[in-house]
Amino acid sequence: MRDALLILAIVPLLACASNPPRELLRCGVVDSDAEDSAPVQPLSAWPAPGSELSSWTRPTRWTALELVRGTVGRPADHEGDDYINANTDVVTVAVVAAAAGTVVYARRGCPQSTVFAPNKLLRECSAGWGNHVIVRHRNNVYTRYAHLATIIVTSGDEVVRGQPLGTMGNSGRSDVRHLHFELGTRSVGIDACGPAQSFDAIYEASKLVFAP
Repeated sequence: MRDALLILAIVPLLACASNPPRELLRCGVVDSDAEDSAPVQPLSAWPAPGSELSSWTRPTRWTALELVRGTVGRPADHEGDDYINANTDVVTVAVVAAAAGTVVYARRGCPQSTVFAPNKLLRECSAGWGNHVIVRHRNNVYTRYAHLATIIVTSGDEVVRGQPLGTMGNSGRSDVRHLHFELGTRSVGIDACGPAQSFDAIYEASKLVFAP
């Protein structure tokens, strides 16, 4: 009888292992130095659908800014806005959520060889984005925060506008300490446990209405 009870107890566990509930698949943080690949994201015409539904703030402090470049409808030449902070007197530069939302991807494990010169370690780590965070906002608008040094959030965290996500770094395909900031849309949800993932389309984030 004890053996029969043991078998009855094990069968449901085996069923759960083969068909785990969706919430059990979620990873808080993907810790990997794998050099992934991901498609170049196409530039889409402004506005980003639903972007007006959120209140926005600048995601970090910077000394120079390089914007999205490309032709609408084609893979972008530069897929995000680069907030560069070349102030060597500032050791740590916070990166914050540009709007309220939910963290849907957090990736760490990508090294950086230096801060103010080209990174020489695993430049294609996480498809070149390096350590990065993706936040889903209202109406399935997403933001990506890439090349981070540190990450202090995990997948599933609810964040408010201006809440710290980590610190600016030089990981991945980066030549100087900066935040690569993307605004994008995606029809299929982000796999919190997967490799680096592209958006279906990216938009000119500099056209957002930022709070003063």
